[in-house]
Parts: sequence; structure tokens; C-alpha cells
Amino acid sequence: RTGDELLAWANQHRSNLLAKHDRSGLSRRQDGHAKRAEGSSSLTNYEDDSTWYTTVQVGTPAADYSLVLDTGSSDVWISSSSYTPADSSTFVNKSSAFDISYGSGDVAGYVASETFTIAQHTITGQTFAVATSVGSGLLDGTTDGIVGLGFSSLSVDGAQPIWQSAGETEFSFYLEEDSSTKRATSETAPGGIFTLGGANTSLYTGDINWLTVTEEAYWTVQLGGISVQGYSAGIGSLDAAAIDTGTTLLGGPDTVIAALYDQIPDSEALSSAEGYYSYPCDTNINATITFGNQQYALSSADFEVSEISSGVCLGAFFSVGSVTSRSSLNWIVGDVFLKGVYSIFSAGSTARVGFASLASGLNNGSSSTTVAQSQGTSGAVGTS
Repeated sequence: RTGDELLAWANQHRSNLLAKHDRSGLSRRQDGHAKRAEGSSSLTNYEDDSTWYTTVQVGTPAADYSLVLDTGSSDVWISSSSYTPADSSTFVNKSSAFDISYGSGDVAGYVASETFTIAQHTITGQTFAVATSVGSGLLDGTTDGIVGLGFSSLSVDGAQPIWQSAGETEFSFYLEEDSSTKRATSETAPGGIFTLGGANTSLYTGDINWLTVTEEAYWTVQLGGISVQGYSAGIGSLDAAAIDTGTTLLGGPDTVIAALYDQIPDSEALSSAEGYYSYPCDTNINATITFGNQQYALSSADFEVSEISSGVCLGAFFSVGSVTSRSSLNWIVGDVFLKGVYSIFSAGSTARVGFASLASGLNNGSSSTTVAQSQGTSGAVGTS
């Protein structure tokens, strides 16, 4: 992508995720189906770590659809430009409207039910939406829709999330990095593995760093700290972080993000892309993110989204706007962090998210260090 194309993508990315995370209301899940056997499906990496999606079989006879797996939402929808109800004998129209708002436009259509097969789990009567109107830029021509993997309280029509319909309480991700260069022209690459029904022990090593989910809507956990160039930002009580596989980068409160970029010489807030910052590409960035008692290093290569003009790069941290209350969602932690770890989402008796070190040979991995346990008050990264 050219610099202008990248900035247009960045503007749309921020706008969409702010709208996606602007929801309220919580409800406890209802445990129902019996647990089934663990299954997995391969992922595809689109446009140099921008999006990961998988193939899902829908309908009878089954047809393949490329759907983004998004832990930051809960609804399942497929564009009517890809899916034709008349082609499936198991399609049922529920005759109710569906409308969900994103920053760059709405997705509208109607609610239905259908047979889905995802990660070797077949689900009959799964509620989803046939999207007859999709806002510009929400689909990229490669994907057909979204599978939301959040909690049911996020669903605009109260639908049960697909992992619960599958009789599972746990799923996990290995997001494989694109091994080509940042300037590669190929749009897709092998993207790792999605596991439904547990964790694939061959994909990680060592102990799992478990974090309790603080609100069962998004997969929200407590952020312990964040730093750039050795400076640990004081996040105070602004520590509620949604772990979101449907977000490419990492967003946080404007004052904290500004303070972090202040540590990078010649960095600048971009007037052409609200909330984003540029910096000299030849700067070696040392960034860390802390969850629980583990501090994770983010590589300089991953902090660099791409070059937007000669010698000037777009940074991976961006502002979600002014955040002043702990009741708000303060941070959105996306794939720029998640591709460096093995991530596990568990909705057992206590909902939690776990991070583990990737097995040898997978990506570069995020090196982690045990640090003093954060209490969520000062926000400073501890040392040991």
C-alpha cells in the first residue's frame, strides 16, 4: 500500500474499532451444550499482519466462506453478496432486522439461522445475520463476513456466541506472522491455527499467564503497564484492556499514548490520521507491555506498521481518545501484541485470558520477563 492508502486504512481502522467498542450492558452466559472434542482450523494472514481469517462451512450443501475471527464482537454475519439463502436447505429466516454500527458505516440485513462448521465443530441452527448492506471498507474483497467470539451481552440481537453453540468454553490462537518483508506485494500468507475446545500444547511452551476477565462482554483484563524507550507510562486506574483479535494495532488513552511518543525523538501526531503518530523509520523502538507479572517485549519491527513517506513510519500505538473513567474501556490490545504470544480465551466458571510463549520456531515470539505484580494503581512497570 502507498502512504496515502495506509493512512486511509488507519483512519478507517480506528473509526471502526471505536464504534465496535462503544457498547454497554453485561449479562452472564448460559452454559448449555455438552463439551465436544477439540478441533482446529488454519488461518490466513491478509496484507502483512492486518487481518487473520479462517474458512467456515455454511449451509446444506456446505459452501466455504472466509470469515474474520473477532474476539471484540459477538455477532456472526455474512454478506449477501457471498451467501445466497436459496442455495441452502437448512437456512431459516427469523424475520427480524439486524443493524450494527461501525465507524465507517453500518452493516444491515436480517437475522436467520443456519448450519455452520468451524474448526471441526458442526452447529445446527446457529443464529447469524445475512448482511444485505455493508459499509464501505468493512470487507476487503477477500473476506465474506465476521464471526464474533465475545460474550453474548455484546450481540445486537442477544444471540449465543458460536463457541457456546459448539458446546465449548475455551478457544485459542496462534497468529502466524507474514514471513515476507513489510513491502511485499502478496496479499495473503499462511496465518497460523485457531483451536476450538482447548489449547494446542504443541504451539506453546512454559506456563500460561492467566488473567481474570473483569467484565464478560469483551474479553477485558487488567493491563499492568506499558513502556516505550524505557519510560513506563503511569496508567493509574485506566487499566481495562479488551483483548481483540479483530484489531490490528494497540489503542489507548490519548494522554498516555502522547506521553509514550514523547519518548521517541521527532515523532509527530498525524493531522491526516487522527490518533496516530509518525516517527523516523531508522529509530530502534524498545516497547514493553505488562500483564500480571509478565512483561512482554514488542519488537521494533512490529512497532513499525509501515513507511508512509520517505524515512517516516507509522507507529503501532494509537489514541482511542480521551478516557477518564475506569468504567470505560481504556485499551484495545490487538494483533500487534497477540501474534507474539499464544492466546487462550476461557469461559469456564471464572472467565479468563491466558498468554503463553510460542513454541520454538514459531514467529519471533515476544520475549517476556517476570516482574513485580502490578496492583493496577500506579501503572508503572515493575522490575525484579
